[in-house]
Amino acid sequence: MTTQKEDLDQAAYKIFSEKGYKHTNIAEIAKSANMAVGSFYKFYKSKEALFVVLYVQENDRVKQQLKEQVDWEAKPAKVIDQLVTTALTIGADNPILAEGHNPDLAEALAAHYEAQTGDGQETLVQFLNKALATQLHQAQLGKKKRKAFLGVYDLLANMPAPTDPQDLPAYDETRKNLIKYFVKGILA
Repeated sequence: MTTQKEDLDQAAYKIFSEKGYKHTNIAEIAKSANMAVGSFYKFYKSKEALFVVLYVQENDRVKQQLKEQVDWEAKPAKVIDQLVTTALTIGADNPILAEGHNPDLAEALAAHYEAQTGDGQETLVQFLNKALATQLHQAQLGKKKRKAFLGVYDLLANMPAPTDPQDLPAYDETRKNLIKYFVKGILA
């Protein structure tokens, strides 16, 4: 049996995923969780506070999934390929993590992560940037190539998918090939 807070979190996750942060309101979340709007405030002071909690949970879940899917003992070139491919695959269509780019939430998310200390208290993007930089250094890439690689990775990570899949039917496959051959080329 779930608690009221768990029901509220699940309802919010579903609605935020479907409608986005901006188009979701507290009344809608409360109704979906079968509670009064006033009851919402027993658990969270605002929609933003609730979203930050959900974002952090989703960030941690996806980061853990990434850590488990990469063969960290492989050669740096293979680790880099796995990191980039896996990160772009599991994070590409995640509507909760996509809201990390939302200017309305940027300050609250930054404040949360700045207040945290210790291992694992970083965003998925921070984790990936650190892991990639370490692997690129281990692959003995020069500073200029490392900077170029991280720039292209950042572009690929922030490149929006087409709104209508019919516009670019081979988008996912093309992006995977671009990553694959870019990684091979820069590490050659």
